Amino acid sequence: TKVAGFVEKLYVNATGQMVHAGAPLFELYSPELLASQEEYIRARRSAEQFSQSTLPEVQRGGEELASAARRRLELFDVPPEFIRHLEETGQAQRTITFKAPFAGFVTGKNVIAGQRIEPGMELLTVTDMSQVAIIWHGLGPNPSTGDFNNGRNAIGTGPFRLESYQSGNRAVFVR
Repeated sequence: TKVAGFVEKLYVNATGQMVHAGAPLFELYSPELLASQEEYIRARRSAEQFSQSTLPEVQRGGEELASAARRRLELFDVPPEFIRHLEETGQAQRTITFKAPFAGFVTGKNVIAGQRIEPGMELLTVTDMSQVAIIWHGLGPNPSTGDFNNGRNAIGTGPFRLESYQSGNRAVFVR
């Protein structure tokens, strides 16, 4: 994370848990994020008022202030849908729900509910398993039957690539 705060709710209970893209991972309460939301709301209101000015510098100043406040939220990795909701409602929310960026498995969990977190802490690791490399060493075709691996079937399908085959000892390396 990029801000300090408290994990108020944790949706992930253990390593090995499957998560879907967009599934909630945890809710974070951060006084800094709450203040940044309120700053953005005030900046947007000011920009709206400044837009009525006859001075282009005042108009531009209001737009730049609102843009800078929004950028601050983005730099804290606040999800875009959360910022859109903030713009629509004009109401700051006490907690922010962080969601899985893609489907995968939780391969690291270094946080518990209620824990205080600091910037730079790695809370959860979600590993995308859609692209997995499997290296298989086995026996090549049996000269008498033509079966691979003495008739035992390997599990799995996919775009496998034969890396090497040594006919003398029937060793096969597939990736």
